[in-house]
Amino acid sequence: CRSERTGHFCGCLVMPGDLIVADGSGVCIVPNELVEEVLEKAEKSAAKEEEFSRILEAGGGIEELKKAK
Repeated sequence: CRSERTGHFCGCLVMPGDLIVADGSGVCIVPNELVEEVLEKAEKSAAKEEEFSRILEAGGGIEELKKAK
């Protein structure tokens, strides 16, 4: 979700437009000015994880994973 007002969350200053992401492992607050950069990096990371999963599901091992880097 996006913050709509200034406030504090767990000791962190949250400003309007900041992105707040939470799941079972924790909470992440991304400053508004970094949202696009962080989303791009997250999408690349997710694509790499999917590629690794495909390799492992196909019976690949460490060598195949190293090549996919």
